[in-house]
Amino acid sequence: MTAGAVPRGRRSAPRSGTVLVALPARDLLVRAHIHLGGPIVVVWVNLNTHRTAGMKKYAAEHDWLTVFQRPD
Repeated sequence: MTAGAVPRGRRSAPRSGTVLVALPARDLLVRAHIHLGGPIVVVWVNLNTHRTAGMKKYAAEHDWLTVFQRPD
């Protein structure tokens, strides 16, 4: 391998970004909470997935998750 080359792995293996994009926001938050071992604070824009009743209810039920919604 030459200097500066980045190993790519198998061609059939999914790229790391592909896996993260496929995870629902709630699952990503849970995994971050487990990995970091502490509370999570997020600031969200007004995407429809961030404003659903289910997501609001989930955030209200978990004291380790604080959500700030941007006004724009």
